[in-house]
Amino acid sequence: MKITLLLTCLLTLSVSGSVYSQNTLLNLDLKDKTVRDVLKSIEKQSSFRFFYNDEFTDLNRSITLTADDKTIEDVLAIVFNKADVTYKVLEITWW
Repeated sequence: MKITLLLTCLLTLSVSGSVYSQNTLLNLDLKDKTVRDVLKSIEKQSSFRFFYNDEFTDLNRSITLTADDKTIEDVLAIVFNKADVTYKVLEITWW
């Protein structure tokens, strides 16, 4: 019984953490900012963190971005729309 209760609690916490990216809405109004600056703005507004190689030249590309109540997936799709970039949003659950 105790094991079942423990597993139920852990699974509930895991599910609640995994929907964070779907529930976090971003609001950005950035003009002529580098991709690096856009990623930093997202980090300031949310608990998302980005890890990338500093040699990645697309980080210095200048973009203008307006996003009202957009998910992280929507914003990244706009940022990397015309770039040959592969990225992945990882869900991390803190217990």
